[in-house]
Amino acid sequence: MVLRTGRAVSDVLFIDAGRTYQAGETRNVLTEDQIERIEHTYRERQDVPRIEEIFSHETSLNVARYVDVTEVEAPINLAALNEERQLLIAELTELEARMSVLLYRTRPLLDED
Repeated sequence: MVLRTGRAVSDVLFIDAGRTYQAGETRNVLTEDQIERIEHTYRERQDVPRIEEIFSHETSLNVARYVDVTEVEAPINLAALNEERQLLIAELTELEARMSVLLYRTRPLLDED
């Protein structure tokens, strides 16, 4: 969060970088590319909510009030999924047949014990 006092400009900029990090073992890290994108967004100052909007929310600085965080789902290709499903079913059938043959061959060995 960057707060600058004594500015003549009365706008506010929220940058949602909550999903742009690389997950680390103990903490998340921003790459140089990600930092540059954040800096570019900051310098361009696009999509700025007005200060009145913030006051209308009782000066809440909760980013979710001003930044749309909905995820866009990729379209699902049902034909491709069905084709993949059919291939997996065929592979499963083949593997089960091979397993049955192997179990049949080892049955005499199991009966000897």
